[in-house]
Amino acid sequence: MSEKKIHDVFVYCTGKSGSTTLETTFKKMKYDVLRAHSIHDFLKIKKNNYEEYGENVNIFDIIDESKKNKEKIYIIDCFRYPIERVLSEFFHHIDHDRKYLPEYKDYTIKELINFFNKNYLYKIPIKNALNDLLKHYKLTQFEQRKKGERYLSKTHENIVFIKLFFENISEWDSILSEIFNKQITIHKHNMTNKKPYYDVYKKFLEEYKVPNKYYLNILENDKNLMVFTTNEEREKYLEYWKNRIIEENTETTEE
Repeated sequence: MSEKKIHDVFVYCTGKSGSTTLETTFKKMKYDVLRAHSIHDFLKIKKNNYEEYGENVNIFDIIDESKKNKEKIYIIDCFRYPIERVLSEFFHHIDHDRKYLPEYKDYTIKELINFFNKNYLYKIPIKNALNDLLKHYKLTQFEQRKKGERYLSKTHENIVFIKLFFENISEWDSILSEIFNKQITIHKHNMTNKKPYYDVYKKFLEEYKVPNKYYLNILENDKNLMVFTTNEEREKYLEYWKNRIIEENTETTEE
């Protein structure tokens, strides 16, 4: 493989979890960076931007090639609380790309909430991107986050797996400076508060309530929430949404 296919840092995050900010930051630091949201997302990225990688090349091949040619490589993921991440993804695609609801400005907030709960809450999955890589390298999941931990890390040979937390994005500069042992300044990019839908998004968040069925069947059983929060944080988060429940069951409908 050519040097174009060798990277120092892989930003391997689920969408709307700070991945573009991380990519921008590391590129400005002159690191060779590849950003992807998943195995399948990498294949789309390859098709559009990295045709020289070859038809049968996957994300694992690129990581392994980098691993062979670099002294150390970093794979960085970020955990974001599930409902907030799903809502952010919905609005990110509301009128472009996937076009979930281009005419959203014609809807009241209540109508938007009903539309989202019926059509997209169950379709936009709760994901932990890094699980695919841990499974590939036959590594165990991270141990549950302890109080005061600002990030989690795991090393396999010369690969360092890092799990950041979206809620402390304001501390990422000091966290990454500690990890990389050099001064790193975060360059925020693709931020929701800069988007044209932001005012609607804020009002939506203020009024949003989650269907009881979703809370009981999905949120309470979310394994990522069990690992990437402390018991106290998880209880606080669940209690918050328990107080913001729509009591009736909300069925998923087709678009």
